[in-house]
Order: sequence, then C-alpha cells, then structure tokens
Amino acid sequence: MHPIHIKFELSKRVADGEDIRLRVIEVVNSSVQNRDATSLLFMLSPLDLDFWTRTLTINPCSSATEIVLKYSYGVYRNESLVDSETSGVHELRLPLKRDIKSFIVRDDWRCSTSLGLLDNQLFDVILRPNALLSSFEMEDDGVYFTLPLLFSPLNESLYLAGSIEELGCWNPEEALPFRQVGGRLMAQIRGGGQPFEYKLIAKDPFGRVEWELLDGNRIFRAEENRAPVLVNLSLPTFQSLSLPRISGTVVPLFSLRTESSTGIGDFDDLKTLIDWVKQTKQQVIQLLPIYDTNFSCSDDRNYPYNAISTFALNPVYLSLRGMAGKSLLQKLKRFDKKDKVAYSSVLSLKMEAYRHYFEQLTSSKEWMTEAYLSFYDAHSEDLLEYALFKLYSSEHPGRAVAEWCAYPTYLKEKTKGRTECLSLPLELHYHIYLQYLLYDQLLDAKTYAAENRIAIKGDLPIGIAPDSVDAWVRPHLLNMNLKAGAPPDFFATEGQCWGFPTYDWKSIASEEYRWWTNRMQCMALIYDAIRIDHVLGFFRIWSVPEYTENACCGYFDPAIPLDSHTIAQYIPDIDIEALTLPVVSEEQAFSMSSKKVVNELVASGVLKRKGQNLVMPDPKCSLSSATLSGKAISLAEKIRGEALFIRDMNNGLHPRVLPELTMRYASLSGEEKRAVSALHYHYYYERNDELWYKTAQERLDRLSKSSRMLLCGEDLGFMSNAVPHVLKKYNILSLNLPRISRKPEETFMTSADVEYRNILSTGTHDMPSLRKWWETLSPQEYTQLFLSMTPPQGLNYLFQEPMEMSGVVNMLVKMPALAVILPIQDWWALTGKYDHISPDKEQINFPENASHVWDYRIPGTLEELLSDRELTKKITKTVSSRSHNL
Repeated sequence: MHPIHIKFELSKRVADGEDIRLRVIEVVNSSVQNRDATSLLFMLSPLDLDFWTRTLTINPCSSATEIVLKYSYGVYRNESLVDSETSGVHELRLPLKRDIKSFIVRDDWRCSTSLGLLDNQLFDVILRPNALLSSFEMEDDGVYFTLPLLFSPLNESLYLAGSIEELGCWNPEEALPFRQVGGRLMAQIRGGGQPFEYKLIAKDPFGRVEWELLDGNRIFRAEENRAPVLVNLSLPTFQSLSLPRISGTVVPLFSLRTESSTGIGDFDDLKTLIDWVKQTKQQVIQLLPIYDTNFSCSDDRNYPYNAISTFALNPVYLSLRGMAGKSLLQKLKRFDKKDKVAYSSVLSLKMEAYRHYFEQLTSSKEWMTEAYLSFYDAHSEDLLEYALFKLYSSEHPGRAVAEWCAYPTYLKEKTKGRTECLSLPLELHYHIYLQYLLYDQLLDAKTYAAENRIAIKGDLPIGIAPDSVDAWVRPHLLNMNLKAGAPPDFFATEGQCWGFPTYDWKSIASEEYRWWTNRMQCMALIYDAIRIDHVLGFFRIWSVPEYTENACCGYFDPAIPLDSHTIAQYIPDIDIEALTLPVVSEEQAFSMSSKKVVNELVASGVLKRKGQNLVMPDPKCSLSSATLSGKAISLAEKIRGEALFIRDMNNGLHPRVLPELTMRYASLSGEEKRAVSALHYHYYYERNDELWYKTAQERLDRLSKSSRMLLCGEDLGFMSNAVPHVLKKYNILSLNLPRISRKPEETFMTSADVEYRNILSTGTHDMPSLRKWWETLSPQEYTQLFLSMTPPQGLNYLFQEPMEMSGVVNMLVKMPALAVILPIQDWWALTGKYDHISPDKEQINFPENASHVWDYRIPGTLEELLSDRELTKKITKTVSSRSHNL
C-alpha cells in the first residue's frame, strides 16, 4: 500500500510567542513518518495569524482497509503547554483506496460543551443505534462534514444549512441532513472549489427549527488541491436542547450474590446484575476497583483500594465454570451462605480448582492457543512484571517489596511478544494464563452489557500499594518516603493517612506520562467510564512524612511554602519557629493519657518540660524505637499534631489545616487567632490556586486524552477554588451528595448547586447507607434537607414529596444532573425491602477503622431482585420520571 499524506488544518488565534502543536496519541494499522523517535508532537506552521497546518505521511499496513489516528492539539510557549483542547480526543478513520493518496483534515479547536459530555465510550454503548450504520464512498472532490454520534433524537434531527445550493441557500427546508456512518454523523457534498458559509440546525418532529448558537457563520475555505476534505466540526450548542439523563447502580463486585455464586460475587454474576439493571430501566453499573489485592493472606488487606497491580485482575473474582469438581463446589457453596465474604478461604479453594485445571490444560501440547498468544502480545510487559512479582512474593513470604532485590533491568529491555511467551517457565504461565481467563470472563460480561445497552463504570484508585508491582518495577515514579492521605476536616478531624506512596510527578512527566496513559488505555478495555478516586490528588496530594502516621502533620504537594515576608504581613509579632514545635500543657497531656505514659515520653527525650508545658523539640523525630510503649507512641503522635505550622521534607513552612481544632490555637489571644486564621485562608484559598490549576491542567490533560472513557471525579473534601474550573474544562463530571454541602454556610447540598455536569448519589462506599443516615437526622434537619433540595421555582414541589427516604431519591432524579447513580442498598430502600436487616450492616467501609474488612454481601440473591415486581416497578417509575431519560 502506498504512503498516505494527511494535511491537518486548524483555525485558532494565539498570542505572540505561542505556537500550536499536534500530538498523535495512537496510530492503528499504520505508522507515522517524519517524526522524532521519542515524541509524537508536531509543530503546525501558521499560514496567517489564526490558521495552522501540518502534513503527516502515514505508511499503512499491507492488509489494512482503513487507518485510524487519535490526536489532539495544544498551545505551547517555550516548550510548555499553556492551553489545550478540553473535549476528548480527535479520532480520524480514513478508508484506504488505491486512487486516493492524500486527505485534507480540517479541525475545530475542541472546547468544553454539554454535548461534549456525550462524546465518549459510555454513550457509545447506551446510545448505540438499532440499525447497522451505512457506509460511504469517498471521492477525490468530496467534502465530508463529521460530528460524533450523539443521542438518538438529536442524531435524527441535525442538518447542515448554508450559502450554496447543496446546503439549501439558507433555506432550512432544503438543508442537508446528517446520516450515521461508521460511528459518526456525516453530511457529504460534492466539490469544494468555492468558499461558502454554513451552520448546523436542529429540527424537531413538529418542523420547528433551531440554529446553533454561534457568533457569525462557519466558513469553508476553498482548496486548490484535488483531495477529499474532512471537516471535523466542533459540537454545536442549541438554546433549548434537552440533553439525556441517565441512572445507574453502584455496587462492589464482591458483594453480589446469585443462585450460582461460590462464596463471593464474580465476573459471571455481573451478567445477572446486568439483567436487573436493564429490567429497572437503568443504564449504568458502577463497580469498586477489581484489581489484585493479594500480597498477603490477611483478610483486612483485601480491600479494593489496596491493589498490588494497576493491570492484573483479582483472582478471587474468577468464575469456576467447568474448572471445579462437585466436592470443591460444595465447600464453596457453604461460604456462599454466609453473610460476609471469607476472602482467604474462598481464594484458597478457587486457586486449588484453578491449579488442577491449569495442570490438566498444560499437559496438552496444544494449550497455547492463538487467543492466549494474542493476549500476551497485547499486554506482555504488564503480564511479565506481574507474573514475576507473584512468583517472587510466593518465594519470599512476609518480606516487604522494599526489602526485595531490584527488578531485573534486562527484563525492561527485552523484546516482548509471543516469541518470549513460548520460552517462559510454566510457573509464570500459571499467573499469566489466570489473567487471560479473568480478562476473558470480564470482557464477556462487558460484551453482554453492551448488547443490552448497559455501560460499565469502573474506579481508578488515586494510590497504589507500597507492596505492589509498580513499587518494585518503577520505584523512581514514586515518593516512597511520603504517604498519601487526606487533610483533617470537620467530618474527620484527624485526617486520613492511607499509607500509599505519593507520585513523583517530575519523573512521570519526564517519561511523557506513559505510565498513566498506559493505565488509562488498559482500563478503557474493560470500562466505559471511570470514577477518579480523590481527583483532588491530581491538583495536590496530602503528603504525610514517613516518620509519622498522624495526618495532621502532613502538607500539600505541590504547594508554595510560606516565606518570612508573607508571614510577617499576617503575624508580625509572633515567633513562628515556636509555633512549629508541638506544645501542650501538662494538664492537657494528663487529660490525654496517664502520668506514667507522659513521664515515659519525657524520660525518652521525645518531650521536654518547659515551665508548665511539654514541648516536642524535634517534630520530625521517629517513634519507632522499641523502648517506647504503644500508649506512649499514641500520645506522642497526638501531641505532634499540635504544631500550628509544619515543615516539609525541604524545610519549607506550611500552616496546619484547621488550626481551630488544636489546643495550641485555643491558647492564643484573640488577635493572634485572627492572624493565624487569615494566614491559613490566604495559603489554602489564594496563594496556591494558580499553581494547583496549572498542575491539574497538565496532569488531567494527559489523562483525559489517553482514552474515550467518560471521566467522573470524586471531588469531595478540602477543595481549592481551581477544582471546579479544571473539571469543567476537561468535561470531568463532579460528584454531589445531599448530605454534603459545597458551601461552609450550608448543611446540605442545595438544588442551586446542581448542574448537568454532575453525578448525584445518596452516598459512597465509606458512608452510612441512606437508611442509617436517615436515622441520624432530627426533625429540623429533615425540613432543612428538603428545603435545600427544593428547586428555586417554589415550595409547591416540596409538599408533593413525603418527608421520607424515597422523597430524597425522587428529588435527586428530577434534578438536571447528567447521572443519578445510587448504591444498590439505597435503591431497594424505596420499597422497604430488607428493612428487617439492621442498616448498620449496609455500610461497605468504615474509614475510621484501618483494620475494617470489606466483606459486605447483599442479603438476598439478584434473582430475588429480578422477581420482585414491586421493587422493579418502583425503580422503573422513579428513573423514568427523569426528563429525557434514555
């Protein structure tokens, strides 16, 4: 096949000293010529102030019938990204014909729009057309206007009107309709020798016409060269367009129970859940993380956010179809009858069945099928790293990864692929083939979901375990001396220390973010959307130094430390150095612990007496000494949190979060308190906003463009002013919960807080269920909650809803958010199903208990839910009340 020349053209005005570059993200069925070996960035040349162009040469594979390019544009100044597109990536599909050797591609700069939220994998699934898409023949002198496939009512009503006869000479009755072609909308005209103007219009079934909101008209620039012209249009905006709204269920996979379950929910059980979600007219299933957590056999280490791999699926979710004998299945069935998951026991029995199956399989010379070899081809690096990790951990039980030898360098440099696969030891194949089966079962369930127009949403944990594949293979991408967590707030006054290493973003950036983009592309194989756990960590992560477990002693990274000039502006007469030392009075120390424990810390030198006070002279001192009792270490950590200013690893100074919660703050004068609080506000809400905006923009730009998954941010917690702006820019949905207000002066979420770019829910996995939360509310809070959720149109709406739990759900689904996705426990609360079970048993995780085992299972089977007509009718009626619900 001959080389193909693609001329890219983009119209956008930039400032002096800036240029526009095209980044090729993925090339399928071909390779790109004239590019640097380490970069896919191509600078576009300006033809005038706002028109940019670049020609790339593509070498198609000999057997290819089309070439596929995924790419995006960015504005650069001195090699630094200063602006980027914010609505996904461009995807170019070009059919290959022997008589066509060049194409012209004209792109619009993609900005964030409401319609842009529909251009992703999730809506590909749930808006999939009923009929097969028609094909088209590309001609040398053709002009092809394209748009992403949108939701059905709009797909069928979009037209192209313009100043030439082919476009009706601005007569809407003669406008050119778009049609569905190859997963996109296309309008085709012959020739393009003359410039013309055009706009998109939408017609409703009654013949009413609405023109897209656009200053002026779009202009087609005439082309001298004879070549097909593809005009990739930006998504239009219409004044009165009603966008689709969807509903779904979030549930941990391990909690599922079906009539065929074997001790835990597995990938086959997903199909029954898909049947239930479809029956209740929902469109989305959201799962907690499903990656391997099995570094040790301890049940309390098997929580889904403690994964040892960002690629390998958890073997505990393996369906034993055809692998286990009757005796072993009976043993597993006994665990299936229990109220909770017995991880270690279930996994042990499943691996016993798999080992027997694998030994029988590999006794045949024909066991390496083409499908297995292709799976290894596609994921060889991840699979080899994981298999070696599992083998090494089994040979050195109980040893932390930090104590292992380094990952062999030569393995990183080896050529990966099926040739290597054939020569691997059988024990490595044991782990690799298990992943092949797991991915096969999950993709089978995902295909079943897509056939039923159900999208699968996954969960991207912000951290990775210190004893993980990546901590072993890529320690240079992690800060192993810092632990990620969350700062104190009025809900969790001691903060949270998760124990995960933080990321070394400079090292990640130096490798072109390949680790993150590979991770996202792997997730896109199994998910249509993802929840980004703690998306705030992409702006700045709360970093707790290795010498302490006290999250109050952490600080944000990155952040601009305070300098003496700034401090003097707010607190001119206070000894700041003294405020970096933890201090309590003896009386306060005795109220926290016994006199014996206090004296133990004084004797060890951790504390020193200064008058009536006790001072920790070295706030960074290690308490791991075996000479200190557990009670002494606990007291010392509490006292360490009394410092009002924290020094980071480079000795930079940061104000403690929520100083009002400390005894030290209470001892200050009124003027001193006001000064400390003012400096605290400046630091967290003003000083770092620009830095956090730029930081998140660079990181999330790469993240958002590495796949077509719909991204949803879990943005609860201590939030910078930069967060909503960046999430909106990159079409990342924001999470809203009725029980959490975005405003300090409000107790609950208000209807005014809700917009289309939101996902609404009644709670998360680490909160009490709706039933349990409801028990905690007072009559005054009931009223306040319903008033806050009442739309601004008036109070009549309020009195149409009973002051009960179902009223909360009913009001949520009528709000204008894109999605309402509820925990499964809160859906069945609509009818009181399982009300006989204590609501205390419905909470998935108790974050204040670090040893909590995530072992929740739904109380009945999914088949029982499928046969419950009352519940089906109630949920169906509730979600169908959403305007334009699909």
